[in-house]
Amino acid sequence: MTNENFRNNLDSIQETIGYEFNNWHLLQQAFIRRSFSKENGGENNEVLEFIGDKVLDFVVVKILDDEYGSITDGDWEEYHSEYNEGKLTEFKKKLVDKTMLAHRIDILGLNDFLLMGKGDIKQNVQEEPSVMEDLFEAIIGAVAIDSNYNMKAIEDVVIAMLDPLRYLYNDFDMDVLNYVAEVQHWQQCHDGSIPEYYYWENYDGGYTCRIQITNPENSWYRHTIEFEAEGTNKAEARMNAAENAYDYLDGNGYLNQDEDFEDIVGEPDYDTAVEQLNTLATKGYIEQPDYDFEESYDDDGNPEWKCDCSIEGYDYSFTNSASSKKAAKRDSAYEMLRYICGYDEEGDN
Repeated sequence: MTNENFRNNLDSIQETIGYEFNNWHLLQQAFIRRSFSKENGGENNEVLEFIGDKVLDFVVVKILDDEYGSITDGDWEEYHSEYNEGKLTEFKKKLVDKTMLAHRIDILGLNDFLLMGKGDIKQNVQEEPSVMEDLFEAIIGAVAIDSNYNMKAIEDVVIAMLDPLRYLYNDFDMDVLNYVAEVQHWQQCHDGSIPEYYYWENYDGGYTCRIQITNPENSWYRHTIEFEAEGTNKAEARMNAAENAYDYLDGNGYLNQDEDFEDIVGEPDYDTAVEQLNTLATKGYIEQPDYDFEESYDDDGNPEWKCDCSIEGYDYSFTNSASSKKAAKRDSAYEMLRYICGYDEEGDN
């Protein structure tokens, strides 16, 4: 990919990570492998990886503190955590390890924009977990520098790219519905705000959580509605309260109201279909697309890739084959995008 091509995708990348750069060259540098800089000159992303690695650790620890830590009431105002050091260390390791960061980059499709030398391109290194991990960290490093280490901006990007609560609340099981995230996505799409949570400790040592969401009926006399639930800790109470809110929204059809996706991302475009789906998912209109790949070889030993694209909540998936993994993914994403926008009636079950 040339510098010009990267700039053409700049808006899509910034939309995906939830941050607009003051200096877009820093964002481009985050995508430059050393092999590319050796052939074309300029800087690469290796130092940005180093910075992003350290910043990511700090932000993830802050997220864990926000979720599980608090100052106790009473005469002695001490710090209390719902989990001990060992458990928090386990959470942190799972959120920042190579497998997780590579998984998230793959979901977001950001490795498709890597700037690589000829050797890297030939070897398809953009699919290697270590390369995707490096890219994740380099993006965080670029955001840190561009924002002058603005903690709010960095944390927002980490949340957008990593989606840590989805994994924390579901014991890192990707197949379990994250009610907190689902309700937040609904409200952000509904009016641009986020739900509010209130907690209090029960006599038995557990917690009650109250979630306050925007009234989906847009009633002038009742702007919000509330749901409560209990749990053994704040996180469990929060998830249970969010589940009650989700059940209400789902049971009354508010989650299934049709959206005009073309108003959000424009008409389905073959070249940017993967990014268009990612934008819809990042904004909470659809679940993150799931891409399943299968590699085979023809009689001459050339690779052939098959990609199946599916999205939770939709009845059909779309499967396409191509000589490269990227092309197969793009073909399947384009057909899925046309389907959810109403152009195609069905795909491959």
